[in-house]
Amino acid sequence: MASEFVTLVPIFGTRNERTIMFLQRIITTDETWLHNYDPETKEQSAVWKRSGSPPPVKTRVTKSGGKTMFIMFADIRGMVLMHVVPKGTTVNAGYYSKGIIIE
Repeated sequence: MASEFVTLVPIFGTRNERTIMFLQRIITTDETWLHNYDPETKEQSAVWKRSGSPPPVKTRVTKSGGKTMFIMFADIRGMVLMHVVPKGTTVNAGYYSKGIIIE
């Protein structure tokens, strides 16, 4: 991972200690929805049928299991925090300004 970091440094300036320290302090965030569903494997959906009978009707996998919002924070070394947003909560500047409680 150190070699990847060194290749980033020339983009932002010289390879001095201040530049490296600055880049190490950056934390980025992303919000994403993860859908809850359990798709069947090909083996699980296999059925026996008589020759000449029509194939079984295969239903589409739906995202009916619900969904959960996650907020992830990462720095140059990887994931710092993964936060699950409580159901029914609106995520906006107010949510972030209250602070995310680490449980």
